[in-house]
Amino acid sequence: MLRVYKAKLVGPAPKFPREIEEGIDKYLELQAKGDTLPVPEAAPAAGPLVAPVVTVSSALRRRSD
Repeated sequence: MLRVYKAKLVGPAPKFPREIEEGIDKYLELQAKGDTLPVPEAAPAAGPLVAPVVTVSSALRRRSD
C-alpha cells in the first residue's frame, strides 16, 4: 500500500483519529524494543446465546389479532 500512495495512484492516505495514531505509535515503539503489548483478559462468558423459538402458527396468530 505504501508504494501505491507514494506513486500517487490513489488519493492521499486517510488520517486516523489521534488516539488510534497514538496506539499505533506505542505498538511500534514496543515492537522496536522487542516487547509485546499486554493481552487483555477475556470477559467472562454470559452463557450460550439462544434465539427464541417462534413457530409459523404463533407468528400467524399474532398477525391476525
